[in-house]
Amino acid sequence: MNKLAKRIFDSDPYLAELDAVVESCTSIKEGHAVILDKTIFFPRGGGQNCDGGTIADIEVLDCYEENGEVLHILPQPLEVGQAVHLAINFDNRLDHMQHHLAQHILSALMTQMYKNDTQSAHMEEGYGHIEIERPLSPMELVELEQAANGIIARDLPVKTAYYTPEEALKIAVRGKITPHDMIRLVEIEGFDINACGGSHCRTTGGIDKIIICGTKEVRGLFRIYFKSGKAAREEEMLRTARLIAAQHALGVEMTETLADTAKNTVDLLRAAEARALSAQAHLEEADLERFHLACEEVNGVPFLSRIITDHYNAKHFKAIGDKLVKAHKAVVLFALVGEGETSLILMRPKGGKTPDLGAVLKDLLAKFEGKGGGSPVMAQGQLNTSAPEAIAAIEEAFAALKNELQA
Repeated sequence: MNKLAKRIFDSDPYLAELDAVVESCTSIKEGHAVILDKTIFFPRGGGQNCDGGTIADIEVLDCYEENGEVLHILPQPLEVGQAVHLAINFDNRLDHMQHHLAQHILSALMTQMYKNDTQSAHMEEGYGHIEIERPLSPMELVELEQAANGIIARDLPVKTAYYTPEEALKIAVRGKITPHDMIRLVEIEGFDINACGGSHCRTTGGIDKIIICGTKEVRGLFRIYFKSGKAAREEEMLRTARLIAAQHALGVEMTETLADTAKNTVDLLRAAEARALSAQAHLEEADLERFHLACEEVNGVPFLSRIITDHYNAKHFKAIGDKLVKAHKAVVLFALVGEGETSLILMRPKGGKTPDLGAVLKDLLAKFEGKGGGSPVMAQGQLNTSAPEAIAAIEEAFAALKNELQA
């Protein structure tokens, strides 16, 4: 049978069960690759996942195309010539058809309405996303969603057919055509023609509904998230609850002022974050000077050991230690005592085999059940306790390190 004729999902994407015959079965790393005389299983590709389902009551692990044949990956082999029953997961198939056709509609509308062409598209479980060249405003996204649902309401027929590359070049197709021996075109009657190998509803009305549910700027492109069908209805149902929750969180009574209040809140948070970073930088500078002055000379080496109980911020003290070691060749030992835990930061300049800070930390971690590690010159970890006996053991370890330097 012609390889294209085997692809029953092309001509009848709603067919959920089918009887077929095994043509070949090959053992591969992932399992067993089965080729059938015909199939309803869509091979993953073009941003669309496999449907999932069973062949002879055996779960299909994967399905992909190779050299024009659809390979069904099973955990166990089948006999060549064996008659088998195929059953796809139709809920997955319907979700894929709705989202794939929804993507065609949205992409076509963005080209028609805004001259903003789709750069890439991908279907996830329960939603899809499209990346375009330029951002759309919130109101443009509303217009886009309304226009898309208008196309659904018109219930336009959707047709698919294969063409030779020469034939396809004579047809006004939206987007680029990837070179193949045969080109599959998907036509939404009177609205759009696009080259695509995915599965689609028979009419635009089969999508039921499209909802735009988010945006993001990524890699210089503008990504639009959308849902269709059942996922869109569920999103629509939850929108009011989420909107009211956002209003309550921001102290907004009516939706008219929600966007402005949210923006003002974000601006205030960013300003507060900038002030906090500035204050942190000043604190780090002050602490660096304070701890530098507190260093004592031990056999010609600046030495600092501290048990900190009033300022538990490991990142801050790590930065202080780094600068003391780099600028002053100091040995720095910090124990940061929190509620039920103690962080340890042990640092010294490179060179020499002693003291071995990693060995000291390892001993403390073994005694008090902690995690961490390091080298002779830098060790960092956390004890799962702040009990007095742990603090006493840390003080004893710090004193031993000081004695080792004095020797």
